[in-house]
Amino acid sequence: MQLMIDLGNSALKWALCDQNGTMSELQRALHYGALPVDVLAAWSELSAIEQVYVAAVGSPAVVAAIAQVSQACWGCSPQIIDSAMVAKQIPLRLAYADPAQLGLDRQLALWAAQALAVPVLIVDAGTAITYDLLTADGKHLGGVILPGLKLMRESLLQGTRIPPHEADTVAHPWGTNTGTAINAATLHAPAALAERLLHTSQQQLGARPRLIVTGGDAEQLQPWMPPPVELQPDLVLRGLALAVECFKPLASGHRHR
Repeated sequence: MQLMIDLGNSALKWALCDQNGTMSELQRALHYGALPVDVLAAWSELSAIEQVYVAAVGSPAVVAAIAQVSQACWGCSPQIIDSAMVAKQIPLRLAYADPAQLGLDRQLALWAAQALAVPVLIVDAGTAITYDLLTADGKHLGGVILPGLKLMRESLLQGTRIPPHEADTVAHPWGTNTGTAINAATLHAPAALAERLLHTSQQQLGARPRLIVTGGDAEQLQPWMPPPVELQPDLVLRGLALAVECFKPLASGHRHR
């Protein structure tokens, strides 16, 4: 059994993956730059972990804590997967001249989506909201980036005299107070951009891309997106599992030399 970890700027996501590639349900926790106690408690109950793989975008301090826990609980050092490793093995034509600028999480999400063999627009709603378009034959046409939901709301409050407010849940297109008006707008904006990108992509490709939403705010954003839309919160971890399968023969070759 392998423990797959997706360490982002704000959240830590993980799942177990068996030798057949079957993945357990995604687990998620905000990390605030340290390994949360509830994550430690959950991991202490895991057994038969043979290897730990980490796709790390976030805090080096959390990476170090994961390494300590991995040694203490399962007697193994985690393998840290970085952008340069993935860029060398990813079976895609990336639009970025420097793949490191694309970001590890976006690369892995594209890798997972490539298996669908259809045009895909990936919306990853995390600290930032990223949009990436992939053709059916594995060509990445480029990306678009917005601030995440929280960043949009915080930047508006910091740049105006609007008083602080509670982040009210929004279920209606129109806000009925300052809080719901702001929150509704921050959901409309990424959804409207997705709709525009789908329209532009359909004209460019001759077919409407499949729309997939992933990331920590995916469930919050999904109802606002243009249908049909698919929720795949573990897309990055699925890409990580594919990457790991490519790295294993390389690691074996190094051991035999």
